[in-house]
Amino acid sequence: TTSSLTPLNFGEGLKAQGVTQSSFCTPDNMSKYGAISVTNEEPAPLELEEGGGWASEITRRNSIVVETIRGSSNKAKCVSAIYAAAALASLGALLISSGGSGNAFVNSTSSMLTSNSIHLLSSSGHHHHKHNSGFDKKFYRKHDPNKALWYKQTVDHFADKSKKDKQKQWNQRYYVDGRYFKGPGHPIFLVIGGEGTLEGMLYPFINDHLGKKFGAFVVEPEHRFYGESQPVGSSLKNLPSTDELVRLLTPQQAMEDMLAIAQHYRFNELGCSPDEGSIKYCPVITVGGSYPGFLSAMMRLVHPEIVDIAYAASAPLLLYSQSTDQYGYYEIVSASAEESAAGCAQAVKTALMDVVSEIMAAGADFATVAERIGLCKDTIPKYIDSAELFAQESMMIVEDTFADANMDNYPPNEDTDMFKMCQIFLDGTLDSEGKVAAFYKRLMESDDYQEDLEEIKIEQHGKKNKNK
Repeated sequence: TTSSLTPLNFGEGLKAQGVTQSSFCTPDNMSKYGAISVTNEEPAPLELEEGGGWASEITRRNSIVVETIRGSSNKAKCVSAIYAAAALASLGALLISSGGSGNAFVNSTSSMLTSNSIHLLSSSGHHHHKHNSGFDKKFYRKHDPNKALWYKQTVDHFADKSKKDKQKQWNQRYYVDGRYFKGPGHPIFLVIGGEGTLEGMLYPFINDHLGKKFGAFVVEPEHRFYGESQPVGSSLKNLPSTDELVRLLTPQQAMEDMLAIAQHYRFNELGCSPDEGSIKYCPVITVGGSYPGFLSAMMRLVHPEIVDIAYAASAPLLLYSQSTDQYGYYEIVSASAEESAAGCAQAVKTALMDVVSEIMAAGADFATVAERIGLCKDTIPKYIDSAELFAQESMMIVEDTFADANMDNYPPNEDTDMFKMCQIFLDGTLDSEGKVAAFYKRLMESDDYQEDLEEIKIEQHGKKNKNK
């Protein structure tokens, strides 16, 4: 327990253990006396007041402790990380005297944590930052929660240190709502962005109800490689390579992105304390649904030192653990369609199977079928180079659209997208190709499709085309 630690004489204490100060900074000794690793790096020089009694900077980087002692003939180049861990655990500071005594001691007062002599970085690589009590209430009271902000983010959180220091940063889009934040000691809701563009805050219930009820701060980052948040290349220009996507488009990378932003606000902007026992501690509550729900749960599992509570709605945990049928959700979609309009599920299935048969029969000439179902053959992506792949991709659009409609099909009624799409496939005047063509026509006339099309135009031309 840190409360039982007594002041240590750095020089005499080591001599008593048979270690001279000049030989202490070796990997073997550092390992023996509790340090995890050793570095020869020295922090940048500090600007200190003349005659100051203390002249030290302690930086904890992934359990590496480095300090510089100036103004003393007895310069210590390193110190056991176990002392630093104990001091930090008690919300204190580990300081090495620059005077003649050479004492190292633990100060367990929480006020030391706010000292400029301390900068923290956890073993997982997330900045804890120096404590900042200057929460700008005026700014956040007036800030529009749906106005995008940008965070300088790391491209690869798992690169080795030599590559990490050299990699370029990228701008990640995010949103915050601090209208109801009551200051340090109140929670932070981290709303997880998912597999899509994020044009603003997702859940008014969190912002306007829970945020107000708990005096909470809400932060919502956009998921990497979606919308405006592109770590490398862009969605349409200078496309990232397959190797880059395999390495960088992962749940692990996305979690590190979002936690970095949450930690930045927690300690740099909001003035929260890292001590769970402090009245200024701000618990982090992650919130997500579907894939973001999975990320929410994993953040609590992987980073319990940061995330206090995880809310995961409709999180496909069994799907990602590969212990359930990957197509199981479509059984739910089919049941929803059937409840919306009797006979719909079978009508859709029959039409799609008929069209797939036509595509496969056409073979290399599958583009002719594309035109019959309402798709311009000149717009078929180049990677679709076979009838089988075209059948999979064109039918997937129908499947995904029905899956999205399912989420809004409650209560089932004639005003839902599900009901209206079902009517297309239940139309006895159309053959199967005609039904699929009518479905695509309706999809392309929808507001969502037109918004997506406008985004593509903007990205291709750099500005909105107001005439089209």
